[in-house]
Amino acid sequence: MVSFTEEEFTGVKRLYFRVSDGPCFDACQRWWDRRVEVSKAHQAYVDTVGGCGFYQGSTEGVGNGIPLYGVIFEGAPPKGWKKRSARNFSAPGEGKVIGVPDKRTAAGKGAVKAIAELPFVPSENRICKDIGFPFAISWDDERGSGSEALGFFDVLKAARLDGVFYISLPDVVTKRAKMIASGKNVTTSEWTPLPGMSLILKEEMLLDFARAKEAKATAAP
Repeated sequence: MVSFTEEEFTGVKRLYFRVSDGPCFDACQRWWDRRVEVSKAHQAYVDTVGGCGFYQGSTEGVGNGIPLYGVIFEGAPPKGWKKRSARNFSAPGEGKVIGVPDKRTAAGKGAVKAIAELPFVPSENRICKDIGFPFAISWDDERGSGSEALGFFDVLKAARLDGVFYISLPDVVTKRAKMIASGKNVTTSEWTPLPGMSLILKEEMLLDFARAKEAKATAAP
């Protein structure tokens, strides 16, 4: 859900929550429902070009982002498409290839335009907005004012398991306290977890997902 690199970049420890009800759950569900809608729209396009799968593209709000990074084909890509290296992607499977539009052809240019018109994957920042979580902490002191970001593209990270959401958020309470202790006047409003957000250890979250993965593997024929 979140890498150590991000904690090192922002200098803010992250907290983990299990969310099974309440306003945060509702916000997560709206985000998830939109993800499902977008995924269906992408698959519908992939079907029209003869693909059997795809690699999800950028989330909304990413500069120069694209909705789809690639389409998976059985065998050689069709006219207007070219094979793309799988170096930066998970293997598409035996006999399958990753295809991207060949911009040198009319069909490829049409594919580029069609992909650009597809919806983007919704950002988890939608959830932040709905629950009132800040994207940065602003402050001022005798030397001036400033603002410190609390994350990369998405401040909140979310995942879903068996109808329950797991989210990670920067520890904004501790961060605010440290800034205030250093003499800064923090102008960003305080934020506290909402009803239904249960604080858990990162290890608990990983264990829940590991158990679910094991159960799925065991149940597979």
